[in-house]
Amino acid sequence: MSGDRLRFDFSHPSPVSDSELRKVEDMVTKWILDNFRVKAEVMPIAEAEEIGAIALFGEKYGNDVRVVRIGDVSAEFCGGTHIDRTGQIGLLKIISESPVAAGIRRIEAVSGYSVLDYMRSNQEILDNTAKALKCLPEEIPDRVLKLQRDAKDLEKELESLTIKAALPKVRHLIDQAVEVNGAKVVVDAVDGLDGHAIRELADRIRDEIRRGVVVLGSRVDERVLFVAVVTKDLIERGIRAGDIVRVAATITGGGGGGRPDMAQAGGKDVSRLDEALGKTRSFIESRLALDKEDR
Repeated sequence: MSGDRLRFDFSHPSPVSDSELRKVEDMVTKWILDNFRVKAEVMPIAEAEEIGAIALFGEKYGNDVRVVRIGDVSAEFCGGTHIDRTGQIGLLKIISESPVAAGIRRIEAVSGYSVLDYMRSNQEILDNTAKALKCLPEEIPDRVLKLQRDAKDLEKELESLTIKAALPKVRHLIDQAVEVNGAKVVVDAVDGLDGHAIRELADRIRDEIRRGVVVLGSRVDERVLFVAVVTKDLIERGIRAGDIVRVAATITGGGGGGRPDMAQAGGKDVSRLDEALGKTRSFIESRLALDKEDR
């Protein structure tokens, strides 16, 4: 703590809400504006405890202690210096509340002229943001919400276009499918598709082949995405999408899972995508071959 900053740790099982922090600010501001007299006196520790003075966490005290009293709202053991009246603080503004240990929270605040510096800095950020958005400061929330909606709409449109662009490959992938024990196996890379788009493509291929397994891998933003889908009749024979997709994910340094009919996974090593798909194909074919032997 310094003359213009405050750091206060306290026991609390959960984060303090914004409304609770505002109540604390309002209460402290009232005490400051009430301009209470601050009185310090040395007394026996037993007497200090009788008047309800609060000791700081973990501090050791002798027979006599210095007690600081602020009006009738506070009495604490304290060895440091203090102001004469609370009004000298000027203002106090809480700037953060965070965890520091299990069950311990921390409030940080600024006071005096530092509150003015803090408010001016925030106002400058607000004004610059309003200029960038070409609106009044009070219109910023609505403008940001609109930008978020527009961005989401553009993402959906781009996703739709990406899926449409990939559809011609569906026929190619089906034509290249390998048939094992009456089931078709489609395993291939379709780069540039995100999670939803690659799932959509895999579902369309599964619907076309009617009986089989589809595994697609995609390089996106320096990572790898995998999706595996399995038709219902093969699930009943123990062929599960989660088992399949984990083979590919493990090779590329990732993990994932999902339902027996559909599972997703991610990986970090994009350079091993082809290797991962090759071993996944072998895994599927071996499982389907075993299914034939079991029958």
